[in-house]
Amino acid sequence: VARKFGPVLETIYGRDFQVISQPNPINIAYSDVNLPFHVDLAYYQSPPGLQLLHCV
Repeated sequence: VARKFGPVLETIYGRDFQVISQPNPINIAYSDVNLPFHVDLAYYQSPPGLQLLHCV
């Protein structure tokens, strides 16, 4: 589905990123805390223009 929007690019985290809640996380991305609107990887030379979330 993602390829219908454009090419799928990789970051240092790979082509996809598993959002998993972990006990005692060192990064808020691995917690179950509700995050406000934000931009991921904005400091990259070519930051993502669009990120798709696949929730099951």
